[in-house]
Amino acid sequence: PVILFFLLGIFAAVVRSDLAIPEAIAKGLSLYLMAAIGLKGGLAVSKSGIDGTVIAALLAGTFAGFVIPIFAYALLKGFGRLDRINSGAVAAPSRFWVRRRANRRGSWLPSWRRWKLRPF
Repeated sequence: PVILFFLLGIFAAVVRSDLAIPEAIAKGLSLYLMAAIGLKGGLAVSKSGIDGTVIAALLAGTFAGFVIPIFAYALLKGFGRLDRINSGAVAAPSRFWVRRRANRRGSWLPSWRRWKLRPF
């Protein structure tokens, strides 16, 4: 099935189709995948027990979750030549997403009032 979806994507690109997955299905699939990964990881930890390796992995993941967005923000602001708002939006942690509203004229230029940070 994975290869068939890959081939479908290639075919859609070749024929220049505007193939899109509906938002409800995409959200459902992402929730299913997150639950499956979490349950599989929890089952593996319950079988092996909590030892130094598991605690080290948890600490490393937590540390990376704080450091990577800060590092990405600095890189995007410095080398990416993005302003403060766009750098923060791109470097934001994965549990947040940024929704931007266009103004009346349809302009998509960055403005603090048109950005809204929403938790999942």
